[in-house]
Amino acid sequence: MTTAKRIKQVALNQFIERGYEGASLAIIAEEVGIKKQSIYTHYKSKQDLFFQVTNQVIRDEIEFIHNYFEIDHSTSTETLLYQFILSIKERFTNEKDVNVNFMLRMAFMPPNDFKEDLITEFHSYFNRLEDCIEAVLSMVPQLSISIAGATSSFITIFEGLLVELIYGNVETFENKLNETWKVYWRGITV
Repeated sequence: MTTAKRIKQVALNQFIERGYEGASLAIIAEEVGIKKQSIYTHYKSKQDLFFQVTNQVIRDEIEFIHNYFEIDHSTSTETLLYQFILSIKERFTNEKDVNVNFMLRMAFMPPNDFKEDLITEFHSYFNRLEDCIEAVLSMVPQLSISIAGATSSFITIFEGLLVELIYGNVETFENKLNETWKVYWRGITV
């Protein structure tokens, strides 16, 4: 792994643990095994490093959603969508899968200095997700509402459940998902 990639990997963990403000370039450098000044060989500033990490995470997560929805699933659309939400929960609670953790924390609790920029960045993820959900729902012949309405409803439920993951706990998340999903699926299908 190159030094630049190692710096990004360590920085990603620091940003998750300490937030942008609390992350220290000195600690990042120490964990990588370089001097703090060497970080500037690869990144202009802490802000540059933060946005490089953010952009990489968003690219990786967009790739994840495309791969997830492009796989030939032999399950129903209902199960596919439900399992997608569960996969995000599993990835969020898996300590080794830091991308989802970083993305959710920064999307819902962005550093004040970069709030506007980050919201714009994370919109690209949610826009891609909407496109994928819309494509999946367009194959459901028995929708009782418009594809746009079913997609918007899914995204709204998904975002609410993400907030539960961040601020609540897994048990409450699962209870809310189970109860909400029944209402959602019955409400969009004939």
